[in-house]
Amino acid sequence: MRQLSRDGRIRNLEEPKPAEAQRRDLKSKPESKDVAETDEYEFENPQKEAPAKECEIDPAKLKEMKREQEIAKANQALERKKKLAEKVAAKAAIRAQKKAQKKLIIIFQHLSDGFTYMY
Repeated sequence: MRQLSRDGRIRNLEEPKPAEAQRRDLKSKPESKDVAETDEYEFENPQKEAPAKECEIDPAKLKEMKREQEIAKANQALERKKKLAEKVAAKAAIRAQKKAQKKLIIIFQHLSDGFTYMY
């Protein structure tokens, strides 16, 4: 028998769900490890073995590095703003050009209509 699952896929009811299959596998595995072996390997933390190194950088040098990073960030922000402003100006110019062309077309249509009526 087939049935739709929660996510809309068709599944067989005879087949076990993936979570059920995993639980069955975990239950069927015999534990052959000794308690001493599990304590030795499971609770090891390699990060605690290596002590954290202290920063040996001169405070003045560190301050200068931070200042340079802030200046670089400010320059990048200015570049982004300039590019965005150029983009906006280009779009505005295109929009104005299209609007002017539309007006010219309307004017020429009115002029051509006027000349046809005169004759």
